[in-house]
This record gives sequence, structure tokens and C-alpha cells, in this order.
Amino acid sequence: MAKRRFGNVRQLKHGSGRWQARYLGPDMREHRGPRTWKSEDDAIGWLRSEERLIELDMWRAPEEREGAEQARAMSVAEYSARWIEQRSLKPSTRSQYSSYHRNHIADSRLGAMLVGTVELADVRGWYAELQANLPSMSDGTTRNARVYAYLRTVLASAVDDKLLVENPCRIRGAGATKRQRAIDVPTPAEVTRLSAAMPERLALLPLIAAWCALRRGELLGLRRCDIASDGSTITVRQAVTFVDREAVVGSPKNDRQRTVTVPPHIRELITEHVRVHASPGRQGLLFARRPGGSDVLTDGQLRHYWESARKAVGVEHLRIHGLRHAGSVWAASAGATVPELQQRLGHESSAAALRYMHAANGADAAIADRLSAIAEGL
Repeated sequence: MAKRRFGNVRQLKHGSGRWQARYLGPDMREHRGPRTWKSEDDAIGWLRSEERLIELDMWRAPEEREGAEQARAMSVAEYSARWIEQRSLKPSTRSQYSSYHRNHIADSRLGAMLVGTVELADVRGWYAELQANLPSMSDGTTRNARVYAYLRTVLASAVDDKLLVENPCRIRGAGATKRQRAIDVPTPAEVTRLSAAMPERLALLPLIAAWCALRRGELLGLRRCDIASDGSTITVRQAVTFVDREAVVGSPKNDRQRTVTVPPHIRELITEHVRVHASPGRQGLLFARRPGGSDVLTDGQLRHYWESARKAVGVEHLRIHGLRHAGSVWAASAGATVPELQQRLGHESSAAALRYMHAANGADAAIADRLSAIAEGL
């Protein structure tokens, strides 16, 4: 092996007789040439070019540069597919992102462009096509906002990978979702009637959804071990999502476990439900697909029972998520602070909690009526 001031070269003794080069980089790691060379001079030339990059403070590890070159040759569609593949995502999120990629990026003109050449005008053209093909469904604009937000996130990674100088997704408001219709918030009396209209083994579900403000997936994931022996608390440890109609049990939203204190007036109902209807064992589900079973209640089953119950009560437009909204507004009306609402609802930011605070402020007249009702009962 020839000794040099910077790096070393050597001739392979067996086989082709080609030359190999290596050196100790600024990161104190050994780096080898990306290939072998026919002559010693060619190998030395590669070492000199590497040394020059170090002197100019422009050096990056050869393998990083090779990976960047490969990425520069990628189309937006190829980069998007690789982005999904390399991320640690929940099954439901992976399915959603894959749908955005497949339906709105993979076969688009933008998707065919090299990722490093995309500019704002290209994104504007793609977004205009997305808006022009807006579906008739009520949540179409929300879907488009989420597709745009996905592309913005993917191209932000391209900026991090130094494939783009700046993110070209700069259309003001394109990634913001707007609520398309007002959410129906039931009264406490309607929640009680909805509970009575559900099958007996599911009668507790609307009560917990409203009074504890749990999400649908959190309700379906509840087990015996999540309920305090006296029914005073519920610990949300897991949640159920549906991917291609298959139930997937995972962590709660934002991967945040939380414990919710149960209002005293439904604690006895909870302990009775656990005793009579929950599946056996500490891991037994509160709301199983079949009585005593180990499979979670399916999305179709829940929808069937819920639609029958809300029709019987006369609240045909009420969604199950409306129960969580109701409980959130009631908690705000009872004096919960923004941090307390965040904790109770399992929100990462205070924005949603503030919305419920505002909703509670708007219900001031109803609160005054309830206070009078309390006074009359004294």
C-alpha cells in the first residue's frame, strides 16, 4: 500500500488488479472510494478531489453525496413513495398517505417532475387541477387541504435533504381545513335517550362518549383494566382504527395515554356494565363484537346501532363524534381551564380546547337557566 499525506491507495492483488482508495474523513471515519480504478493515478486523483472539498469546507461523506445524487434523479412520485416507506407511521396514517400519493401525486404532471426542479408555479398548477376535480362529497375541500398538506410535508423533507433550496408549497391557506357544517351538540337528556335506544350491551357507549369526551376509536379500545374498580376513572391506553375495513388496535391519537375522571352520576352504570357486559379477563373489551368475545366492535355494527338509536331519538344528523363535542362544551361550561381541557380531551395543542371554551361562552344563557334550576331545587 502506497503511503500518502492524505489517504492511501492500494492495488488489489487478486482478480482484476484494479486500484482502491480510502481516507480518514473530518468525521473521523474511514471512507472508501465509490468504485475501483484501472490506474493508481486515477485513484490518487479521487483522493485529491476529496481533500480539496475538505479544504474548501464543502465536504460531505461520499455515501451521503451518492445518496443525494440518486435522490436528485428521483421524480416527485418516487420521492413521495420512498418518503412513506421510510417513515414510522400508524397503519391508518400510512393508509391515508398512500391514498393521497396514489390518487393525487403518482400519476400527476407534478409527480413526473424531478423533485429538485419543482417550483411554486408547478405546485399552483397541480393544486388548481386538484380543486377543479373537487368531488361532490361534503368533505371534498377538507380532503384537498389534507392532500396539499401531505405534499408540503414531503417537500419539506426534500429541503432537509438539500434537494430543494426552499419548499415550493407556499399557497396561502391551501392546507387549512374549514368545518363544512355546524356540529350538532345534543342535550344531556338526548344523550340519556340515545343510551336507552342502543342495545343493552352498548347502552353505556353514548354516556362515556359524551360525559368523558372520548373519541370513537378510544371507546372501542376500552378494556376492563382501563376502568377503576369504583368507576371513578378511565385510562385511555389504546384506540381502534379501521384500515380497509379491518380493525387495527394501536396507541391513542398523538401517542398520549391519559386518565379521565368520570362524573359521579355515571360511575355506578360503568361498574355495572363491566360486571355484566364486559368480556372476561383484565384485557376483556367493554364493547366487543359479540357478547363475551375478544374481537372489537366493527365499524359497520356500530354505525348500524347508532343510526337506529339517533333515528329513534329524532337526532338523525348527530354523529358519534358530536357526543365528544357535547362533553367538551359541558366541561368548559363547568369551569375547566384550557390546560385542563387539553388534558381531558387528549389534545396536543390548545387550539381545540379554546374552541370549546368559546362555545361554552356562547351558551351562557343556557348555563344561567341551569343555575336557576339548581336554585329551585334547594
